[in-house]
Amino acid sequence: FIAVIGCMMYYFGSGNRYFLIIGIGFLICGSEDLIYGILEYKRLSDGADAQWATDLNKFIPGSYVAGRILLAFLVTMAVLLENRLSSGRNLKREAILFSVSSILVGGGVIFIALVSPLPQLVFPQNLISRPVDFVTSILFFVALIVIFRRFSKNKDIFSGMMVSSILLNIIGQVYMSFSKNLFDIYFDIAHWANLLSYCMPILGITIELLNEKNRTAQELKKRKIVQLALKNKEETLKETLTSMSDLVFSLDKDGNIIEYHQSADHMDFNIPPEIFIGQKAENVL
Repeated sequence: FIAVIGCMMYYFGSGNRYFLIIGIGFLICGSEDLIYGILEYKRLSDGADAQWATDLNKFIPGSYVAGRILLAFLVTMAVLLENRLSSGRNLKREAILFSVSSILVGGGVIFIALVSPLPQLVFPQNLISRPVDFVTSILFFVALIVIFRRFSKNKDIFSGMMVSSILLNIIGQVYMSFSKNLFDIYFDIAHWANLLSYCMPILGITIELLNEKNRTAQELKKRKIVQLALKNKEETLKETLTSMSDLVFSLDKDGNIIEYHQSADHMDFNIPPEIFIGQKAENVL
């Protein structure tokens, strides 16, 4: 969920729905992992022989692969539709709307999985025991292609980290496709790969934020230097004008006097500003 928060921060900062859709993908996928993780903890507490616990042998593979399919699809769509998705006017309302919709979709998938009989997803007798997971790795490969194209074009750190994240998801799905039982070696490797895949966008966002902080500090430093230079230039100009023997007027485009400078020779006259300011130069002169 840290990856979701990071993507949302980027969305609020840029207004680009690309980050919002990717964040929603991680939200759905992470929610699926959290829910079956909680149920698995309850299964261990109640005992693996409990009647409801045996149903997890179908529920866990189903919810796991459903979350990955949605993540691969949303990442692909986020890139393909990026240039067609303009910024929303109310980013907060839009983020809430999209997030609630994604939670409802994920919750609906979980509900259906809990109340409906699930098809068999694991075939231990086959070399590829989980064909749906293998197909999901192909979907992630498509996502990898579009993400890599975006990274090649923009050279941004976040997209580079997303490339790493998708690669780890592909590795995880390939290993999972050979898993014949819950919590065997392939199952564990796949989950470790997927855990690392969540870390990549977090790392990318962290680096981007640090770079943005450095860019902001450098920009502020440049502005201070420019302001100081302008101030020195203005003071030098005033000293130059004051040292001149004549009155010096500044005019706008219509020939009206907007500023004047008295030389040291005219200081004794103590001419009030209203005599000149706002007057036509031709009338005064």
